Amino acid sequence: VRRCMVDTPGMWIALQEKLVQLVSEYLIAQVRAGVSAVQLFDSWVGHLGPHEFEQFVLPYLRLIVQQVRSAVNVPISYFSTMSAGLLPQIASLG
Repeated sequence: VRRCMVDTPGMWIALQEKLVQLVSEYLIAQVRAGVSAVQLFDSWVGHLGPHEFEQFVLPYLRLIVQQVRSAVNVPISYFSTMSAGLLPQIASLG
């Protein structure tokens, strides 16, 4: 995954754009089906440094959060592993 992210940024961007669309639609559908909160799970992000997270992941997380918040009004939480060094950037998601 890291090689794809770094060596083929065009492919990475296309993949992330698809994931933003799919994940946002799925979370919105979950809320409309009755859930009272949603959570994004990210078990891989802890393998990135703060700069990589900022460049390759955070923009897409922001888009998901923005799209979900613009459609429905529920709490959104973000669960990540091994990510203590990323907490300032994660906090910026609101």
